[in-house]
Amino acid sequence: MDSISDPIGAAVLFEALISNNATLLRRHVDGEIFSCFQRLILSRGPESRFLKFFTACCSCQGEGIRSNQETIFNMVWRDQGARSSM
Repeated sequence: MDSISDPIGAAVLFEALISNNATLLRRHVDGEIFSCFQRLILSRGPESRFLKFFTACCSCQGEGIRSNQETIFNMVWRDQGARSSM
């Protein structure tokens, strides 16, 4: 994501792909992807598209994905430095 010329458009596409595909979400979305989106938010501001990506990662088809919820929570809320920057 860091090398994509239009990360906002890519974020929308990525969010659409994972929002209803639990297998894709569980297999390919990990801490590295979360960190990439965190960097995008820090560098470009809290675009709603970036935040929707995090939302899409927290549940799929009405079922919560606890591991992603905990990872995202720790990255954006528990880390006070990140929280104040975001």
